[in-house]
Amino acid sequence: MLAIYLRARVLVSAVLLLLAFCGCGSEQNTVIEPSQGYVPTAQEQQTLARKKEALQDNDRSQQR
Repeated sequence: MLAIYLRARVLVSAVLLLLAFCGCGSEQNTVIEPSQGYVPTAQEQQTLARKKEALQDNDRSQQR
C-alpha cells in the first residue's frame, strides 16, 4: 500500500513539474491549430491570427 502511495505521489510531482516548466498552463504562449476536418469559425480564425501575430512580434522583440 505504501509503495502505491509513493508511486502516485512521484507521478503527481512529475506531472506538476512538467506543467510548471513547459508553460502548458499559460494560454498566452499557446496557439492551438485546428485539427483536420474541423473548420474554425470566423471569430476563432481571427483569434488564431492575433495569437500568431503576437507570438511573431514577441519572437522579433526577443531577437533584438
